[in-house]
Amino acid sequence: LDTLTTPAVVDVREVRPVPRRSSLVQQVLLLPLRAVGGLVWVAWTMLAVQALAVATDWSWLPGPGWTATVVAAVLLLPPVRAAAAAGGVRLLLRRLTPGTYPRGGSTHLRLWAAERLVEELRVGTLASVGVLTVFARMLGAKVGAGVDLHALPSLTGMLTLGRGSTVEPEADLSGWWVDGDRLVVGPVRVRAEARVGVRSTLGPGVVVGRRAEVGAGSTVLGDVADDSFAAGAPATRVGEARGPAELEPVGLDGAARPRQRPRVAVPAVLQQPHADVAPRARRRRRGRRGGVDRAPAAEPHVGRRRRLPRRRHDARHVRARWRVAAGRAREGGASGLRRQLGHGSARPQGAGARAGRGAVGGTLGSSWLGSPPTRLRRAAGEVDEARTYEPGRRLRVARAALEACRVLAVGVAALLVLAVAGSIVTVADRAGWWVAALVAGPVLLAAGVVGALVATAAKWVLVGRVRAEEHPLWSSFVWRNELADTFVEVVAAPWFCRWALGTPLLPLWLRSLGARVGRGVWCETYWWPEPDLVTVGDGATVNRGCVVQTHLFHDRILSMDEVRLDAGATLGPHGVVLPAARIGRHARVGPGSLVMRGEHVPDGTSWVGNPIGPWTDATAPA
Repeated sequence: LDTLTTPAVVDVREVRPVPRRSSLVQQVLLLPLRAVGGLVWVAWTMLAVQALAVATDWSWLPGPGWTATVVAAVLLLPPVRAAAAAGGVRLLLRRLTPGTYPRGGSTHLRLWAAERLVEELRVGTLASVGVLTVFARMLGAKVGAGVDLHALPSLTGMLTLGRGSTVEPEADLSGWWVDGDRLVVGPVRVRAEARVGVRSTLGPGVVVGRRAEVGAGSTVLGDVADDSFAAGAPATRVGEARGPAELEPVGLDGAARPRQRPRVAVPAVLQQPHADVAPRARRRRRGRRGGVDRAPAAEPHVGRRRRLPRRRHDARHVRARWRVAAGRAREGGASGLRRQLGHGSARPQGAGARAGRGAVGGTLGSSWLGSPPTRLRRAAGEVDEARTYEPGRRLRVARAALEACRVLAVGVAALLVLAVAGSIVTVADRAGWWVAALVAGPVLLAAGVVGALVATAAKWVLVGRVRAEEHPLWSSFVWRNELADTFVEVVAAPWFCRWALGTPLLPLWLRSLGARVGRGVWCETYWWPEPDLVTVGDGATVNRGCVVQTHLFHDRILSMDEVRLDAGATLGPHGVVLPAARIGRHARVGPGSLVMRGEHVPDGTSWVGNPIGPWTDATAPA
């Protein structure tokens, strides 16, 4: 950072911790919020019990009756859940206007409660994608005709989607973020026929012009002009908008592909890093070519003839880039020998795109980083082939045996499902379904705590205290570490983290995993791969979608180091901090930013970008 010519802006603003009163209010609100989720569980249990009563002669089951079953089925319909969520959100956020509010204040807590309510009703799940446009209108958003919406709309109601616009999956339209001890709220406007790419973020106050296009994975902090194509973090104009697709997608073999919709979700157990045993067979059944010794951390996206060469390593959260335009999917990409795709990477777009041997997001041994990508100086290091690219039979068998243990996490999750459903049925049998509906919320809270404790126990049993060191891919530590992470993703994440985001319970659980977290921290992510190596000071802020990345893979060597966020530091939404990095006291790193390995953000300064640069007036949000 010292080599940058533009000086960083210094802000001496003191960031205070989240008030204890706010944390107490959140914990009190968790019970009624979980009770809403409990009603969903009771409805599903009613349907299951009634189906079993009809299909079997199990007379001991507390049958709810056909009337109650029909009512439960209606309540579970996505449009009904969307209407209930919209009504609750509008009640919670009435009279909300653009502006800046105290973190942990009444406005912030109301917004947090609204997000948790939508999550409890599962409006943003795959089954509800078809009603997202209707849901946006219910929230008060202005939605034009022919809008193709595949992402959760802003709950503030300050969203405008022009006629014929497209918003792709996982785009962030929230229109708010926590900047230190301040909540920033603003409108988001997408004009007619504009397109917002997959996993893009639109900040508060942003306007995307008519027929404009926002590239995949971009972070937009300022307005995008009409008919322009903006990309990067922060997004800048890189050319003219490309317009809608005129032809069907073309495969790597030159043949036209049938029109198809991309998948929105993949089971978490199949997305774990280096879990290539089951996914490899599944990819080949779908017609994709996959070489040996390939170590995927994420399942490649849709398509039947994607080329997956041998000896490639895909780091966690990798997504093959695809785009939706005029109802068609554009995709493509191939990788050469020993190519490595890093965290959050996307393959080059377009049919036939490929990268060469030994590349890390580039060609012929080159390394690339950032959004847009820039070439890095990096020489491939010497590695032990037997522990990286050419493992022996003994290592393969050992790894397969340990990978098979992932089913234990799935078994624990299944046991929690049975325990919750069994508790609801037992209470319904003894006291009736109304009483079961009342106790379902506390039962879910208890199940979440159990899931968190199981993940904590698995971590300490499997890997113990993690230290800053290196391990080759084909080593026991890497496999055990990923098995522990499976318990986090499959057990703790859906049962505990999903409703604990932003509450003091999440930092408490992270401490149980070995992290050092100060008081009054606002944290909305559990993506801390090795919590032992993370230190977060008093009053720091870690926004939604952030990754506190304590390890990297280069040449199939897992290299770990510490990450520090000092007191009052802020990491904006979807930001990433790499190992050995540090964000100083009361320093700000804006949305969609990347703090590179070993960088130290000075105290009281503001930075933004991928990789970060000084946050000047030219890059400040609208």
